[in-house]
Amino acid sequence: MAKRLLESLFHGSENKNAITLFYSVNGYAMNNITDDENLESANALFSNGEFTKAENTLLKLIHSNPESVEILEKLGTIALWKNDTEKAKSYFKKALKEKSWLSNYWPLNAQLKYRLASTYFRDDAFKKAAALFTEAGGPVAIGPFKELSEKGKQLALFGEETPYSIEGDAITMVEFVVLDPLPVVKMSIHDADPEFFIIDTGAEDIMLDTDYAKKNRSATFWQCACRICWRKTWVNALRQNQEPARWECKC
Repeated sequence: MAKRLLESLFHGSENKNAITLFYSVNGYAMNNITDDENLESANALFSNGEFTKAENTLLKLIHSNPESVEILEKLGTIALWKNDTEKAKSYFKKALKEKSWLSNYWPLNAQLKYRLASTYFRDDAFKKAAALFTEAGGPVAIGPFKELSEKGKQLALFGEETPYSIEGDAITMVEFVVLDPLPVVKMSIHDADPEFFIIDTGAEDIMLDTDYAKKNRSATFWQCACRICWRKTWVNALRQNQEPARWECKC
């Protein structure tokens, strides 16, 4: 659409260089109008969730436009969502390399840095992910950038340690304490007495009650969100063999 607008402003073949220059500066250079139309089609497929069709179109375009940041970023995003982290890293790194010098500064490069960080996060390479999340958050941690900065600080707590390493028997049976509304199991931290843990399939981290974390020599990062408050109330009820209370925020 942007290209059609430019073409309406710059009539004639002698002005095509102006259009190409505009797209090159912004990292979206297409070799011809057909490629531009195909990119619009790929973007429409992407927006409609037809990722396989979008990917097929983008793969055809990348051969004639190997330096297109937009195509590289879209292909990287699709690879990330398919959990093909190595391919996603390759696309995102090349996209950052091909970005113009002006657009490769924060906050214009924040989205690419965030997505590259996400690939390392999925691979449990938390040290690299922490650095990239921090870079994506930038020097002014406001709005959504603050969340990225906090994520970087959180992952940096692991230092050189390798979290989530699996040891022990090949098969372990764990009994559920309750199943509704969320499953609860008993686990221990640092060989302490077992405690109640809620399994939230929508969560990506292991979160501990602050007092429990301090008691058992676990690093603390942040506390207090309504869901944390609710879980704490619920777990306290289980400790006393009471019926888990309905969600009532105490913050």
